[in-house]
Amino acid sequence: MSKAKLAYFDGRARVEPIRVILEELAIPYEDLKVSFETWVKMKNDTPFGALPSYRDGDLEIFQSHAIIRHLARVHDLYGSTEAERVRCDVIEEAFSDLNELVGKAPWRTNFERERADYVTNELGPALERLERFLGSNPNPGGFWVGLSLTFVDLIAYAILDSTGAMFPEALEKCPALREFCDEIARRPRIAAYIESGRRPATIQIGPRGPIYNSDF
Repeated sequence: MSKAKLAYFDGRARVEPIRVILEELAIPYEDLKVSFETWVKMKNDTPFGALPSYRDGDLEIFQSHAIIRHLARVHDLYGSTEAERVRCDVIEEAFSDLNELVGKAPWRTNFERERADYVTNELGPALERLERFLGSNPNPGGFWVGLSLTFVDLIAYAILDSTGAMFPEALEKCPALREFCDEIARRPRIAAYIESGRRPATIQIGPRGPIYNSDF
């Protein structure tokens, strides 16, 4: 049986939640790192001019959240009731917003001089809102939805992990989010992935090239 193929650039960004889901599910996959030179040649052959792509047999999917939701549906990571599935969708969109907020920050003019203001007035409040929403799950266990793991737990971990690497001072003020990340990182398959050396180190690309090359 052939492995699934996941294609993206040599970084984390929007594809890392997919990798984390595949690792947690123990799905064998080829992690295809696309160079920028190769991307120029293949871009027009993609439906939306963007990666990642995921191929499993005859099924090829573009758009990161479409890939994520496919894996969640097929592997029963999408909650057990309609209310839980709706909560999953809400959390997925909230973390997509966070990912955009964090990803675009280094491109701002004079960002390094304005970093403290960004953390205090934009990133910090966004993380605090997420922390409150995590606490709104009425079920004990530390998950974002219901009593068991869903795909949004793995999205949340991947995005918070990158956020913590780039802006540790912001996440330090949200102990519940940090505790959640620590719990996910201790799951055996996720821990093995973190220690494997297969995980890309570069977290973000800025106007001067790769930056924030650190781990949370």
